[in-house]
Amino acid sequence: MLSLKKLINNHILNIRWNNILKYELFATIILVSILFFGTYAIISSGNNAGAGNDFSELSLQKNKEPIKKAISKAKKKQDLEEKIAKVRVKSGDSLSSILGKLHVENYDSYEIVKAINKIYLASKLKVGDLVKIHYLDISSDLKNKKIHINKVEIDISDTKRLVINKALPGSYVAELIEVELFSKLQVKSGKIKNSLYVDAEQAGIPAEIVMEFIRFYSFDLDFQRDIQKGDKFLIFYETFYNSEGDFIKNGDIIYCKFITSNQEFANYKYTTTKGSTLYFNDKGSSVTKALLRTPISGARMSSSFGYRKHPILGYNKLHTGVDFAARTGTPIFAAGSGTVDFIGWKGGYGKYIRIRHNSRYKTAYAHMSRFAKSLKKGSKVKQRQVIGYVGSTGRSTGPHLHYEVHQNGKAINPRTLRAESKVTLKGKELDKFFMHKGRIDFILQNAFAAVKL
Repeated sequence: MLSLKKLINNHILNIRWNNILKYELFATIILVSILFFGTYAIISSGNNAGAGNDFSELSLQKNKEPIKKAISKAKKKQDLEEKIAKVRVKSGDSLSSILGKLHVENYDSYEIVKAINKIYLASKLKVGDLVKIHYLDISSDLKNKKIHINKVEIDISDTKRLVINKALPGSYVAELIEVELFSKLQVKSGKIKNSLYVDAEQAGIPAEIVMEFIRFYSFDLDFQRDIQKGDKFLIFYETFYNSEGDFIKNGDIIYCKFITSNQEFANYKYTTTKGSTLYFNDKGSSVTKALLRTPISGARMSSSFGYRKHPILGYNKLHTGVDFAARTGTPIFAAGSGTVDFIGWKGGYGKYIRIRHNSRYKTAYAHMSRFAKSLKKGSKVKQRQVIGYVGSTGRSTGPHLHYEVHQNGKAINPRTLRAESKVTLKGKELDKFFMHKGRIDFILQNAFAAVKL
């Protein structure tokens, strides 16, 4: 009986122990599962955190856009690049019309002009001013152009710029800033095949530089008659650009050379210790002479100095000057600085001006159509100042300038005139000039060795 009871008790204990083992195994499986999925969740969340903040930011957008659409829109916005439109103001342009051609909203155009007018009148824009418009093209399609303006820049002078920045949505702020210019040296050369002007233009030399070059040599050369095919020229000059690389202006000629069949002329720009900037030949004498050989531009010499049969009187008579055929109204320059000692009608000379330059030289100009305004006897004139205009008054067969040079009261041939230089350097000033000349020659021989005459 006892052994049976013991067997029953042992059997009950075995059942309980087996149940406990089952519960423990189940609990262990649950615990392991929790640990595994919890660790996985932590690792996954860490990886997602490093993928970028766009998702979390987009998911919090107030407009509750779908995530996929929001990401696409953000990507499109990031891909937009700022564009810059550069426009030179032309005749008839206004800032509003320039902005309108870029499809800028009328409201924005109004606010931009309004901002400018607080510091500078937009209506004062000049032909040739450079306008730069920084913008984003946010058009939905080609038919519906839409421009977002970031900034507008207007170069109102070589060194001043208006900058208009967007401040708050729909408003702009303008300021005037100084622009730093950077010098770039240019050397161009060529050979006469047609005419100096045409051949220099084909060599890439700007018109204003060519005209300055001609002015330098107008004291020594007659460009209508002394220039021949095969003559050579070289010009070393400055150009100026801003920090963005935009061309702003041409500077001065630093050095130039002209070689004819029998002569060579070299001119150097030099500033004296007194602050005067002049051009000198290689010996230190100024290029500017007391008198011009030709006091008119672009004219043809129609009659030379000397005895000839007079076209109206019909007999041989000394022609005491040279004649330059030109259109009526062509400007006539003073050949040199001086004082007007006669102005008015003078017999067969018609309308006539005579200028006293110094105790030795006088010049005379005849057959004018009219005189320059405010000019009278005793007026002071400067070299190359316009004193009158070509005409055909007096004994004349057609519009032309009759030009005379008087030396010590006697008429001389203007074409053979070798007038004195206005300035001749001496002593220490001449030594400084030669040092300056040496630097220019060194630059040409090294930095621009490839440019040959």
